[in-house]
Amino acid sequence: MADEDQGGEALERRRANARAQAAARTGVGSPSDDPAESAKAPGACEAPELTPPADRSRLAAAAPAVLLLAISLTLAALAVLRDDPQADQVAASARGATLVSASAIRTEPAADQPRRALDPPLPAATAIRDAEDWARTRGEDVAFAVVDSEGELEGVHEDERFICASIVKSMLLVAELRRLAAEGSPLDPETAALLTAMITYSDNDAADAIYARVGDEGMAEVADLYGMKRLQLNGYWAASFVTAADMARMFSDLERPIPPEHREFALGLLGSVIPEQSWGVPAAAKTSREGWQVRFKGGWRPTDTGWLANQAAELRDGDETLAIAVMTDGQPDFAYATDTVEGIAARLLAEPSSGRKKRQR
Repeated sequence: MADEDQGGEALERRRANARAQAAARTGVGSPSDDPAESAKAPGACEAPELTPPADRSRLAAAAPAVLLLAISLTLAALAVLRDDPQADQVAASARGATLVSASAIRTEPAADQPRRALDPPLPAATAIRDAEDWARTRGEDVAFAVVDSEGELEGVHEDERFICASIVKSMLLVAELRRLAAEGSPLDPETAALLTAMITYSDNDAADAIYARVGDEGMAEVADLYGMKRLQLNGYWAASFVTAADMARMFSDLERPIPPEHREFALGLLGSVIPEQSWGVPAAAKTSREGWQVRFKGGWRPTDTGWLANQAAELRDGDETLAIAVMTDGQPDFAYATDTVEGIAARLLAEPSSGRKKRQR
């Protein structure tokens, strides 16, 4: 009808006028094709960019996959309608196309998008240097090793062997608990009492009784499980020689070789050493950070060259874990020896004021 035709033409004219007015306001469709000139046009405003350039490029790359998906789904539907015997094969192809298209349009974080920074390792490189400098002032026979919070081992004279003293009672503890588990024997009250005395207040008679059960063979098995490389066994537990590196390896992986049924008992003992013997690493940990939980074993005795004090410890604070071992000999007296251990540990546990970096060796 004429009136309808006339109304249609009027509608088209109104639409055309509206488009022209919008173009004039935004600069779109302006006489100049130069984007720079268009941007300078008075009153021009830039339309918001709804899709970032990186996402547009990913969507463009995904377009063929999306088209393949549509075609495949259509073929699958037609095959089903025709009761085609190859319908299952076509449907499988469609499912494959779905997987392809999904992977094609998956978006990844932009390259410049900030990511969560990982905590740097403890101890810091400066802390290790400070501990090394301190160790040099405390005599010739001083060594230490630390397995840092990233599981890397560093140290000073860390592979040098020292007389073990009572530090290897921690190995006797694990050896006896493994023997009981292997034999299917319970942890009877007598054995529990021996192990408690041996660890919590370092009773030598208790250590002799446990060593009589496990011998060098049991200690060698424990050393192998912990990856210890330079343990020297000499037919009696107190005559053994160990290194700081090996003791740090053990305390960095303390729980794993302990039988699960005895793990809580063993770890509880190593965390319950009497206060009189909680010098060295636990004393340093207490003053460096409130959150440290420490499991440790120490040893001390006079030697031909003076006094030795050795200690190995596991330290935990939430998800952060590290292990420290310090070995000494030739110290003037017991107090000086324990101060040496604590001084090294305190420097290793010092919290840096800035980011930590690995020491260059």
